Amino acid sequence: MKTDLKIKKDVEEAFRCEDALKSSEIEVSVNECIVTLSGMVNHYSARLTAEEVAKNVSDVKEVTGIIHIGLSHEYQKADIEFTGHLK
Repeated sequence: MKTDLKIKKDVEEAFRCEDALKSSEIEVSVNECIVTLSGMVNHYSARLTAEEVAKNVSDVKEVTGIIHIGLSHEYQKADIEFTGHLK
């Protein structure tokens, strides 16, 4: 069985490989093989994808947490910069 640290690294790597999660801001923590996700995604489908990707990592017993849906800080910054150019 993997350590919690190895599971965390595997989940984060799986997220990096998933196109739907590229602009997401998801924090991963693991305790006794239970993965907790928190943060922000841009669409509900990305939230479901994050949960499914985490569940598919070997040795994960359960996935819990709260992932909010909205604009990531990256997009908010881009929007503010764009608005600033209009003035």
